[in-house]
Parts: sequence; C-alpha cells; structure tokens
Amino acid sequence: MTHSESVKALLPALSKAISDMPDPKRNKKNDHFKNRYADLGAVLDCLAEPLQANGLVLTQTMTGADCLVTTVWHCESGEWISSTIPLRPEKPTPQGMASAITYARRYAIKALFGM
Repeated sequence: MTHSESVKALLPALSKAISDMPDPKRNKKNDHFKNRYADLGAVLDCLAEPLQANGLVLTQTMTGADCLVTTVWHCESGEWISSTIPLRPEKPTPQGMASAITYARRYAIKALFGM
C-alpha cells in the first residue's frame, strides 16, 4: 500500500465514507461453491454516495498488462492512498484477462474499504 506524504485530510473523510457504506447486496450466485456474492456493480453501488459526500474519488488503472492499481483520492487536499494487485488470468485470452481484471477490481475495492 502506498500513499501521499500526508493523509491528514484523507483519513477522516475515508473513515466517514466507510462508516456510511452499506454492505454490498449479494446479487449473484456461485453454483460451484453454492454461495451468493456481490458482483462488481453491487460493490461499486455501495461506494458512490459515501465517496461523493466525503469528497473522495476512486480510480482503478492498469500498470502495463499485469497489475491493477486502486487509488482513493481526497479531492480537496490531493491526498491519496492506493494498492496494487498483480493480475493472474487463468487463460491467456482477452476474456481471461477481462475476468482477472473484474475479479481484482472487486477484491481490491473490498480490501481498501474493509468490506
């Protein structure tokens, strides 16, 4: 995990946003494991209002072809915190990469926001 030199403004805003986030709705079923889970859309839906209300923005970008960088920005101060996760697609195809990106995006967000 990396961050800007100071996160004095970011941390209170992030703490408040997290306390305002509802749990993601488990809107998908995994037949293999016989459980339900929240897909990426459901996870993102939980973030939108709390982030906006607290002056925060979430970005997810790629570094090269093998890492996803998830960053939370504090708009007013420019402070940020980020994490990087390597992508490990099961198959070396565009669909395999897309699946790895979606999976990594969902879990990176859940980790950053303590879901």
